[in-house]
Amino acid sequence: MKNCLAIDIGGSKIEICRFNDKCEIISSKKLNTKKFSIGSVEFLEEIKTLIRENLDDSICKIGISFNCVVKKGVVLYSSLLGGEINFDIEGEFLKEFNLPVKLMNDVNAMALAESVFGKGSNVESFVLLNLGTGIRPSFVTNNVIIEGCRGNFGEISQRELLIPEFDGLIKNDDLISGKGISNIYKKISKKDKDAYEIFELCRQDDRDALGALTIFRKYLASFLQDISYFYNPERIILNGSLKKASDLFLPQVINTYRENTLEIFHFKDMVISDIDHSACLGVIQ
Repeated sequence: MKNCLAIDIGGSKIEICRFNDKCEIISSKKLNTKKFSIGSVEFLEEIKTLIRENLDDSICKIGISFNCVVKKGVVLYSSLLGGEINFDIEGEFLKEFNLPVKLMNDVNAMALAESVFGKGSNVESFVLLNLGTGIRPSFVTNNVIIEGCRGNFGEISQRELLIPEFDGLIKNDDLISGKGISNIYKKISKKDKDAYEIFELCRQDDRDALGALTIFRKYLASFLQDISYFYNPERIILNGSLKKASDLFLPQVINTYRENTLEIFHFKDMVISDIDHSACLGVIQ
């Protein structure tokens, strides 16, 4: 039986999975990205070592899901590699391992998994919204991921907005995400907390945490409005680590969105993904 090896390389964690020929998970393990040489091409040498440690004769192909801008197997930008770059990972890893290699943007890989196996399989179009350390949408229509000329279609997360609560410009990615709610909370309380701690404080009715949550909800609703006007999807599928706290923000966000968005642009529904290891699963398709 032939198996597939998939690795999902994100800003906070790296997951490496093994699947059988029916796309069923065999094994999975996670590592902290901070343990690797972030910010240089040396990072890729360490990824090669990690892959080599998990290869055996049963592996017939390798999938790499990467937090990056990628076009036709070439990484054009990644903060994990130091910023702008022009590196042919597919070609380099093919020579290294002598196996077929597929490279995808991590959120696009999640969207592909959703299109094949999940809540995107029965709709004409959807946006997969990855809400974790950062935020990024991926747009799928008729089972095709729209990538753009340089592979960075969907990066409205990088758009800067004038935010009164911050007295200046701030990117969506730094406002409506895990690091975003931490930034908001620090602005209010002058304290450093991660998203999980802040959400737990919200459950305890902490005033500063609830204040941060109110601002987070406001701008997430606005972001959904932008998605509707830009993409007009039938459905939005929420994935990413913050979905675990969605009961604290999603009902209010959707209500605000529907009150302030022209009805003709409304998405039909917003649902939460139930696929595990979705980026790894998507990149082996």
